[in-house]
Amino acid sequence: LAVLIIALVLYLIIRDKDRTNYELPDIRRISVSDISEIEISGPIGDIYIKKKGYKWLIGPKGFPADENKLKEMFDVIEKPVITAMISESKSYDRYGLEKDKKISVRAVSGGMSVREFEIGSTTSDRRQTFIKIGGDYRVYQCLDNIREVFEKKMDELRDKVVLSFDIKEIKGITIEKGAESINLNLVEEKQKEAASQDKTAEQREKTFWRYPDGT
Repeated sequence: LAVLIIALVLYLIIRDKDRTNYELPDIRRISVSDISEIEISGPIGDIYIKKKGYKWLIGPKGFPADENKLKEMFDVIEKPVITAMISESKSYDRYGLEKDKKISVRAVSGGMSVREFEIGSTTSDRRQTFIKIGGDYRVYQCLDNIREVFEKKMDELRDKVVLSFDIKEIKGITIEKGAESINLNLVEEKQKEAASQDKTAEQREKTFWRYPDGT
């Protein structure tokens, strides 16, 4: 009895209370530059994104994609950050991973799938998201609200810029209304600053807009 008591006391003292009895999946990082297609399907619709040359195009009509909006998706696809294993029960309803609620993501490179995962609901604090990786039946917790990143309509991801230019290249503006028009020209003049005790005189460029009458 004494030996048993000593053994139990030692077990309670030396046991690792924070020990994790499972291993998280080892997810290799993939490069976005290697990906040629991305397929996203979910409750609000399906999105097909394909790379053509250096541009990403959306849908069957090949609308240009806003790559700034795709960047968050790319970050997750490259390497989802898994923080914990949540369930092995194969009961997915409570995690938003049932068929009509989950978001499925598939990245393709050279005709082969290189990354697949299913996104469920977020945790109560919305800082993490339930996720299934590839063919793994277990439910994991992924860092950040990645559901918000992928739950987009096709129209939200389109690049709607019709014309863009560097504002520094503009040298003149014409404004017309009916028979009236105003012309503005950009003027750069060099002005000489007066010398002071601590500073010698120097030339500075001043830029301003001028009306045709000189004002």
